Order: sequence, then C-alpha cells, then structure tokens
Amino acid sequence: METARTAILQEPPRKQPQGFVPDFRFTVAHYQKMISEGIISEDNRVELLNGKVVNKLARIPPHDFALSVAQEELRVICSPEWIVRCQLGIVVGKFSQSEPDLSVVGAPIRRYSKQHPGPKDTGMLVEVAESSLLIDRLDKGPIYAGARIPWFWIVNVADKIVEVYSDPKGGASPEYRKHEDYKVGTKVPVVLDGKPWGMLRWPSCSLKRRIDSCHHGHATIKGTSDLDKARVLYAKYIGH
Repeated sequence: METARTAILQEPPRKQPQGFVPDFRFTVAHYQKMISEGIISEDNRVELLNGKVVNKLARIPPHDFALSVAQEELRVICSPEWIVRCQLGIVVGKFSQSEPDLSVVGAPIRRYSKQHPGPKDTGMLVEVAESSLLIDRLDKGPIYAGARIPWFWIVNVADKIVEVYSDPKGGASPEYRKHEDYKVGTKVPVVLDGKPWGMLRWPSCSLKRRIDSCHHGHATIKGTSDLDKARVLYAKYIGH
C-alpha cells in the first residue's frame, strides 16, 4: 500500500491542454448580456479588460482638461472621414470591451447604431493618464496591440508628454514595437489608415492653472470658445 501511495505522489503532473486558462474570463458577449439585463448598469464605471470587469479610475481636472483639448484638436484634424468618440465602448478582441478616453473610428456615425466599433473600424485610440498610467501601459497597451489597433497614444499628464505607440504585434506576447515620446509644445503626427492627416500641437498639461490665474488677473478673452481661449493663452505663455 505504501509503495502504491508513493507512486501516486511521485506521478508527474498532467500537462494542461493547449490554450487552457485556469481562471474564468467573461467574453464580450457575456459582458454585453450583463449590460442588457441590467446586471451592469450605466451608472457602473467599469470596462471589460482581458475577461475581467474592472473599475475605471476617478478623473481629476488636469485629466479632463487634457482630454478636452485632445478631443477638439483631433475633431478638427480628422473630420469628416473619421469620427472622434469620447469614453464610449469599443470591442478589442473576444475578451475586451474598453472605453478609451478617445477613439478615432471610421465614418459615418450610423455604422455604430447597433454595435460598437471594432479593430477594423479603428484608426487610433487615446488614453489620458494620471493615476492610470501603469494600467494604460501594461494592461491596455498589450490589449490594443493584440487587436492590431494601428496607433495608440497615452497623454501622460504627470510627465507632460504624449507617448505614441505603433506597429502592433499580436500573438502570445502582444506589444507595440515602436514607441516615441513628444514633449510639450511639439507637434504630434496624426496618421490614419496609413496616411498622414495632420499635426496636433500638444499644449502644456499645466495650462489649466495658467488660464485660471489669468482669469483671476482679469486677463479674460471675450467672444471666443474655451478652446480658442486655451490656444491664445498657450501661445502667449508657452511661446508657440
């Protein structure tokens, strides 16, 4: 009996079948079903990343300011052939439905009346990062690369740079093979469907504080939009 017990203990572990995943992962179909049945409501700030329903981090004013500037600038550059969507769903593979800060997808908008955009619809994705920087780099970056999203930007608020990732590689270890950083005041090329569409000049992420201080000092600019005010103040204080 002891010999038999020893033999069992010494038996090598069985190999798991190829593609075996020990943890249960929700698919996009599961996730959308939970939304349609009210298990996940519109009030829940969540997204599906690699099969896990994760909470989205709270936003701070510098994040929202950077997001607003990027959104308006990209709309000017990309329309009418492309649509800039803000924090709306996009399907990126079987196990991920994220809500990137900005997604640039092909027009017309009615294409997405019954389904979210997918990788083939998407020209680029943008995440604005403050506290979410590591999540955007280490979690979302590989997901977007695996889905072959051609361009992925991280607007790095803390370091005041735009991280531009391109040349995605899929497979077991998805990644972007090219990475370039653009500092404050430099022009960031916008490339969609393999073609240059324009240049986005990125203002300082601290510009919001400068605008506030100017208003307190009665340096107001009347009769213009908030974006135009930002551009005027940016030119005045950054010198570009």
